[in-house]
Amino acid sequence: MPGGGTRQLRRAGSRHYDNPLMITYSGIGEDSTGNGPEHDFGNGALTYYVQPAYGTDFGQVFDIQVSVTETFTADTTAGLVQVGISGELDKYAELSLGTAATAGAAYGSFDKDIFTSSKTGRIDVDTDGATIITYVSPTGGTPAGKGYVFLTIGWF
Repeated sequence: MPGGGTRQLRRAGSRHYDNPLMITYSGIGEDSTGNGPEHDFGNGALTYYVQPAYGTDFGQVFDIQVSVTETFTADTTAGLVQVGISGELDKYAELSLGTAATAGAAYGSFDKDIFTSSKTGRIDVDTDGATIITYVSPTGGTPAGKGYVFLTIGWF
């Protein structure tokens, strides 16, 4: 190149690592009440597929938030929001809502660790296949709990 510079080539649509395309997925559920659908965790599980942003190679789960509108009850296991793939629904991240999440409260990655040594949040678009969000119902007693779920993924 003139002036001794170098030219970098990159795949069309790909993003630099310091500038992800941040997408917050919300409105995943049922029972629209004006603020978007809330999910009734006590009424059963729900699975939702997320498509990667066009031209991206991988994603990173940045945040999972649940704004609780009905107190969660679970005698045995808590309600969960999982992000993963078929066969490993919690591969990337998992948020436990506890056995008594209180209405009016917000639960999310700011106050609970959604990652572990095996759940790093990194989504490999080319090898992992479809990204799946799963809402898992609490169990035991009379399961209940409703909330609005927000998932933020940065696509690179």
